[in-house]
Amino acid sequence: MATPDGDFVRGREAIRQQWEGFVALGGTITVVTRHAVEVGDLALLSNDWHFTGAGMELSSRTSEVARRQSDGTWQYVVDHPYAGADALSEQSAGGCMGPPKYRHRPRPVRGCANAP
Repeated sequence: MATPDGDFVRGREAIRQQWEGFVALGGTITVVTRHAVEVGDLALLSNDWHFTGAGMELSSRTSEVARRQSDGTWQYVVDHPYAGADALSEQSAGGCMGPPKYRHRPRPVRGCANAP
């Protein structure tokens, strides 16, 4: 799984730790599926997500690859929740999300109504 600073973590425990801080913010996340393309036992997925909570708003576009398991469930092979941070920063309503400070992390623009 990709992290906000562009690194990757592997394994259930490392991924769980990565999400702990985000979940602890206690906000609301909205996810809109852009596409899900299934080819054999692989799937390419992409979603737009928007998080509001803890006095902040964050948005990005995901890029994910999943593999069908023998029991029919799907498991992520690659999960990049910040893959489209640049694209969404440029398109955000009111222009209040500027270019990412780091490669995959959008940041609020000072002076915008919803900036922290």
